[in-house]
Amino acid sequence: MAHTPGPWRVAKSAPRRVTSEHGIMICNAILRNQGGPKQRKILKDEHEAEANAALIAAAPQLLELVRGMMEVLIHDCDVPPCAGSMAPAEDLTGQAQILLAEIGA
Repeated sequence: MAHTPGPWRVAKSAPRRVTSEHGIMICNAILRNQGGPKQRKILKDEHEAEANAALIAAAPQLLELVRGMMEVLIHDCDVPPCAGSMAPAEDLTGQAQILLAEIGA
């Protein structure tokens, strides 16, 4: 089963909702306990669900970065660790770090 293609983004009007670029809802990040009719929200920090939504929204980009890193390691290396330059892998790692910084992870 394939996932909804990215990019995904946090909805401006609902900072806990993640949607596709076409407005399809991917998820609504709500923290709550499991159990019966007495479910209650257990937000310890109201920003935690928003942080979860930001991380989920970044998932397609993170997946592509990991795929890119794997391509570099598989096709540009004779034997791990790389026998040649690590510049391509370092560039992809830098991109991943920037993306993680943007979502506060």
